[in-house]
Amino acid sequence: MLTALQMLLATSFVHSEDSVDSQKDSAEPEKSMNQEVPIEEEREADVDNTETNKSEDEDSDQREPSSEKEEGKDEDLSQSSDSSQTAIRSEQTDEDRQDELTQDEDDKALKRQENTKIIQESGLESDECPEVVNVAEEISEPENQVERSFGVVDRFYDFVENFKQANVLNVLEASASQMDFAGGVAKSAIFEHPVSEGDSRIEYTMELPTVEDGEKLIFHSFTGLRDGIDFDYPATKPDGVHFAVEVDDERVFNGFSLTSEWQENSVDLTRFAGDMRKIALITNAGESNDANYDWALWGEPQFIKLIPRNLLIAKHEKEPRLRCGIATVTVENESVDQETKIETLETGFAFDRDLLATEAVAQIQRQVASEKTPVHISFFVDQPLLEITMLGTQQALITANENFEVQCQVTNVGLAPITRANEVSIGINRLKLKRGHSVQRITHLSSGEKKILTWQIRKFSRPTSATIGISLRYKTPNEKVNYADERSIIIHPDFPQISSQVVEQVHTFNHDEHLVLGNRNFRVVFVQGVQGFVYMVFYVAQDSEYQQIAVSTAISEICYCDAEGITQPLKITPKVYRISGNSDGESMLTFSDQVEDSDGAIWSYECRFSITKNSS
Repeated sequence: MLTALQMLLATSFVHSEDSVDSQKDSAEPEKSMNQEVPIEEEREADVDNTETNKSEDEDSDQREPSSEKEEGKDEDLSQSSDSSQTAIRSEQTDEDRQDELTQDEDDKALKRQENTKIIQESGLESDECPEVVNVAEEISEPENQVERSFGVVDRFYDFVENFKQANVLNVLEASASQMDFAGGVAKSAIFEHPVSEGDSRIEYTMELPTVEDGEKLIFHSFTGLRDGIDFDYPATKPDGVHFAVEVDDERVFNGFSLTSEWQENSVDLTRFAGDMRKIALITNAGESNDANYDWALWGEPQFIKLIPRNLLIAKHEKEPRLRCGIATVTVENESVDQETKIETLETGFAFDRDLLATEAVAQIQRQVASEKTPVHISFFVDQPLLEITMLGTQQALITANENFEVQCQVTNVGLAPITRANEVSIGINRLKLKRGHSVQRITHLSSGEKKILTWQIRKFSRPTSATIGISLRYKTPNEKVNYADERSIIIHPDFPQISSQVVEQVHTFNHDEHLVLGNRNFRVVFVQGVQGFVYMVFYVAQDSEYQQIAVSTAISEICYCDAEGITQPLKITPKVYRISGNSDGESMLTFSDQVEDSDGAIWSYECRFSITKNSS
């Protein structure tokens, strides 16, 4: 027997061929039935309906579907279609409808998820599943409640780097270091051990910059006690250190630390912008006057300007990525008297990877106390900063008729990484490439990371001087950076073509203006260039032939101190030489010249190389 649902579908198909009036009469019952049929039965019905349609194609004269089990009853089924339809409708009982209406919300949510999977498998359009779209909107709604804005961080004053300009008053000990530890975490820090009575002070005098609308000046630091204190031993356990910051003798911050761990502090000093100010970092032993093991640290004390700015967004992404910086969080805090208070918090952030802004919002929300509700987060991000730290050739000596390689080392000295959004490109110019592209790109470079780029350069046919040109371009939210630099290189004469056969006797001779000095153990060739003898090639005897082992890029080089006391190198390429010998079988080669340094001083130079039969 056909199932009730199969019979209904078959009857509906026959019914579609009837008059327009009959279609109107049956529209409402069919709609009601479709709403009540579960998804699983609908899928089975789709399969059965497909089989029915195939059967109709095979027998176009018959409008009624057939059953494989009851082929002989096709005619009876066609005649009783009206009665079958009525019977099927009666099978949808009031009890079934009531069960569906009383499903709880969890069951409905689960059903939506199942519907979503079925819809995706069936290839349905999005307008056929409005409930699925609404669920997605409901999931993202909490994140959308937190407003976001963006900007950049300008860390314009570092108290550690400027420690030598500070005035240190009434301290037991004070110092600055690029690496100090609290809780096992390293930071650049100022160590300020207070005396037992009174305030210990480290005072700085500086001009604070002006600010535009929306900008802020922040004093940002960490405070804590230096590692190494034994808190379990009463004689070394401190009673804590009081920290304070004053601007022109006005107290703007107070803190206290009793543990070896960093505590983050931010103070809004925007109202002091635009004038010369005296900033004092203060520590105090407290009312007990016990300064025992009060190893007070100011970690990364800095003045920071927060500047609103649109951030860069990489192609194919809809929002910026964030790594590190300062977040200002506006929160609603419900007080004891049930009044809602608005306050702004500053907190540093440093993620393990580049997060999209929506992901960063969730991270910052976790850093804020649970009883406080964030309503606005401004992300002020640190920026990358690229420097070309090396530009030159891989080979120490470049000769004519030889392809060579140029290398450029780029270092990210900024706090944030380079990403695709920065669009970094480095190009080489003024030289012909043997292969490859003149412009190369960097898609990622972490803070402190170095990257070496190489180019294969086509050989020069003769000795000459050449210039390596390099250009570095990238974007930041503040500016478009376009940096150019160049280096000079010398293309030296090629190695002289001299017989490699070992000569047993001591020998010194001129070969095409190049000088050769050797014996049965080794040989040295002094290569003549445009301005004199520019380099030496060393060989050793092996299996009756001379084998090249080294090249020296200069005959001689001296170092001297210039007028400012800075050490300067002076490379010597002598032009004058003399070959001589003596009765002891010694052969000598003497170079001499006069050279002028950058300060105008004249240097007289003489250098002698000698060899005997058994020298090695």
